[in-house]
Amino acid sequence: MTVQPDKASLRVWARRTRAELPDASLEICAHLETLIRQRGGSVVLAYRAVHHEPKLSLLVRALPDVDFLTTRANAGGLLTLHPYSSATILNRYGILEPPSDAPTLEPVAVQLALVPGLLFTRSGARLGYGGGFYDRTLATLQPRPVTVGLGYTNGWLPDLEPQAHDIPLDALLNDNGVVWPV
Repeated sequence: MTVQPDKASLRVWARRTRAELPDASLEICAHLETLIRQRGGSVVLAYRAVHHEPKLSLLVRALPDVDFLTTRANAGGLLTLHPYSSATILNRYGILEPPSDAPTLEPVAVQLALVPGLLFTRSGARLGYGGGFYDRTLATLQPRPVTVGLGYTNGWLPDLEPQAHDIPLDALLNDNGVVWPV
């Protein structure tokens, strides 16, 4: 039996390793553009990058016909949805987000959710930053959108013990392209 490091240690390792990698946002956005065009998604939930995450602004500019939404962290650990362009202030985590008075959008139309993460498994498990914001929010979206975790080629774990509240991802995408979980 292999003993897996605790999640806090994995997060430290993943942040340090990712900070040393060249930015692969261009490659990741190109793969995402192809995926969105193939799937015909017109409403996409996209995060605002922080801590060496793939930057999605290139994707937003490349697909002006797609309605991109972004999130705002609120009390209770839920994310509210807003127009992507409304993200104009930095929150306490250093993430660009909409101000508190930005228009809130209903999540019923979200077809594709792009989900950040530090590490992923090929079965769709995700190690995020530990706040649970995305898992709680994804659990509320009905109908459930296709979820795609975004990371880097070296961001794989052989296994990760999911917790009861963890939402598995439908697909993973990195600088080499899309990997559909088994």
